[in-house]
Amino acid sequence: MFLLTGLFPIRERISLLPGLLPRNGEECKLIEENILTPRVSDREKTVFHEMVDLEVDDDAPAEEQWSKDEWYCLDCIKELYRQRFLPWWKKTRQGDGSTAREDCWYGYNCRTMTHKPAHASKLGVRGGVVPFML
Repeated sequence: MFLLTGLFPIRERISLLPGLLPRNGEECKLIEENILTPRVSDREKTVFHEMVDLEVDDDAPAEEQWSKDEWYCLDCIKELYRQRFLPWWKKTRQGDGSTAREDCWYGYNCRTMTHKPAHASKLGVRGGVVPFML
């Protein structure tokens, strides 16, 4: 999995987050630190395994299920990130003891979070109906 570091840079992974979240500098910095600070080869494998193990949609057809034992092309890995990177990050943030923040009304499409670090670090965003803690 550590081969992804060169083929699928962290910034490209972040770009797959919904709405304007990829432009939230505060959150992007936290994601980068989480993935790049430990030994990259070990962390890459752990992140992949955690995303594959993540319970996202129990009703998904068998062909949409992910396995740690399969080989995937880069396009398939990108699809895994589109589907599970945000749920994985939310779970990771909750697991590290981060407290829930008040939600921003504009959710994933908040333009203020893209240019005001204080707003981006103070408020979480709401995506759709489900409140989202960043």
